[in-house]
Amino acid sequence: YIKELDATVCLSDESDKGALYSIALRADGIKGDITVRSRREGDKITANKMTKKVKRILCDAHIPSHLRDKLPIICDDGGICAIADLCVCDRVKPIKNGENMVINFYKSM
Repeated sequence: YIKELDATVCLSDESDKGALYSIALRADGIKGDITVRSRREGDKITANKMTKKVKRILCDAHIPSHLRDKLPIICDDGGICAIADLCVCDRVKPIKNGENMVINFYKSM
């Protein structure tokens, strides 16, 4: 359970349609430990060979400001891996027939 996100997290090898978010990551791209947190000032992610601020990605996706701190930011020792199901870092982008892992987030009751 992650209190600041009001969600329960489960690792799996497949997406769950009943999950609030299902985020697939390439397992061999993960560096060190995985953590889940809310956004922080100055956060950046490299996706599609471009580095962008998390703030800009959330604005471009039209996420209401009151919900932005509730979105999970998945990190490892190398930095941000994913922003909810909106954006995945190039280094951990899942590949077909590769060793991928899925992080499912469920709304807590």
